[in-house]
Amino acid sequence: MEFSQIKCISFDYYGTLVDVGNPFQTIKQWFKTHHCFERQNINVDRFNWLFTKHRAVLACGNDFKLGIQILTESYIFACKKFHIESNIKEFTEMVSSIFKEANAYKNALETVNFLKEHYQVGLITNADNIYLQNSIKKNGFDFDFIISSEDARCNKPDDGIFKTAIEVVKIPAHQILMVGDSIVNDIQPAQKLGIHAIWLNRGIEKHKSIKSISNFEDLMNLIKTKF
Repeated sequence: MEFSQIKCISFDYYGTLVDVGNPFQTIKQWFKTHHCFERQNINVDRFNWLFTKHRAVLACGNDFKLGIQILTESYIFACKKFHIESNIKEFTEMVSSIFKEANAYKNALETVNFLKEHYQVGLITNADNIYLQNSIKKNGFDFDFIISSEDARCNKPDDGIFKTAIEVVKIPAHQILMVGDSIVNDIQPAQKLGIHAIWLNRGIEKHKSIKSISNFEDLMNLIKTKF
């Protein structure tokens, strides 16, 4: 990849710049503790499986739904299947705290601020705007552009969100770099449109055909070779 041709760098947000841990494991644990499944003789794994299956169906549907809508509807669906009372208020508060209160990864803010001195820097991310804006403010980020799934009315890996970003930044695809933690959601759909992509892989897994880094220091070292 020749960084000399790059004019714009876009990041995924949750899981890339900001650490939300494993939100679906957090949700599963909430199911278990909030509903006291052991006392009701309900299998939490089965409940969570129904929740996850319904969530996947809604996420892939033709009608766009906000993330909180998908999660809440899936929670209600599972509760009805198990004939237990749902607590929507507490559920949505728990989900909200996951995405509003998450902290930025080490050096994420410094990396974004440095890159902004040389490129347009922004987000292409699956997120509900209300949670995203709160988290951005909390962590002190300042982006040149933000394209959320709510803005584009579609979720990655749908390439519609990337096409929206290209239109907004008014820069050709081959001059854009996408940095994300998901091969399926970030890397492959970006590359499909001719956008350069770097996989932020914090694990030990490798992928021979995909350029990867393990932290922001790696990204900075790559970028700084241009200057």
